[in-house]
Amino acid sequence: MKHLKLLFFLLFFCCGNILAQNVNDLGRQLHLAKSDTARLRLLNTISTAFFNVYEYDSCKEYAEKALQLSQQLLSSTMVNENPEYTLYCKNLWAKSLENLASSFMAIHTQTAIDSFKNVEKIYSETGNKDGLASVFQKLGETYANQNSYESSLVYLNKSLKQYQQIGNRTKIAYLYYVIALTQRGMAKYGDALENNLQALAIAREIKDSSFIIECLLANGFI
Repeated sequence: MKHLKLLFFLLFFCCGNILAQNVNDLGRQLHLAKSDTARLRLLNTISTAFFNVYEYDSCKEYAEKALQLSQQLLSSTMVNENPEYTLYCKNLWAKSLENLASSFMAIHTQTAIDSFKNVEKIYSETGNKDGLASVFQKLGETYANQNSYESSLVYLNKSLKQYQQIGNRTKIAYLYYVIALTQRGMAKYGDALENNLQALAIAREIKDSSFIIECLLANGFI
């Protein structure tokens, strides 16, 4: 588990400065946003960006702001009179709940898991495949934080399947990588190596130099 957490840290450390810069740019966009839906989308995006650089308090802060705004929108007559707009706002609401749950992943793991499962139900109702893929991934990672590796693999493989259907090669590579690290924690070294090599092959296809390095580093641990 120690190696697993170290590799997760290395994976995101290399892009931390870029993400921090993105947060500053998004903050300026938020200040200029004129519509509530634009503000809500940006609040969710900023919350996600803070999560990606391990700023969990800030992730929670912006998720809570997004959640409050999404609930206001969903209770408004204007939204309820338009089914497409209602669906759009419901997915933004679910993303707010997902981000809030994400802020608990590292410490309050069971709270995060329970919240993610509620979000899964909403995404299933709205038919949001990207949302389901994301929440499955986070469930898998949270179970790994509990050392519940069998449950972790169930959800990581669900996420992988969703991303394969969507065709997101970057996420497919990442899921193979995380599955490999989880299997390494289970002492399934042969399976771990096979999945990490899958991740490495895709990383080379999409020419992601940083991720290629992470996969090569992971080979040393596996």
